[in-house]
Amino acid sequence: MEILGRGGMGVVYRASTNQLGREVAIKTLTKGVADDPEMLARFYEEGKKTARLKHPHIVIVYDLGEENGIPYIVMERGRRRLSRKADPRQQPTGNAGPAEDRGRNVRRSRATHTPTT
Repeated sequence: MEILGRGGMGVVYRASTNQLGREVAIKTLTKGVADDPEMLARFYEEGKKTARLKHPHIVIVYDLGEENGIPYIVMERGRRRLSRKADPRQQPTGNAGPAEDRGRNVRRSRATHTPTT
């Protein structure tokens, strides 16, 4: 697995699923962060809420869990580059609560995002 990114909370790896050969990103928490029950709960909540969203500019979550004491979220590896303003008519579908509300606020501000991957 190749490291795609590293931050204060964890590491994101590029990987491939065994059965389907699908390229994915695996987001993990570092040991210190994973030991904090509140941070661990927030991590899993992020995965669950993101999995409920469906939008062309939001990655698909395939799985979440824990392996050898390391929490993880397996998601689509985002390769999309957003070079134009988001279409305000394309709204995420699902019941995601606050995460969905943040998405609406981004669309209202007409913000653009260009990933560096």
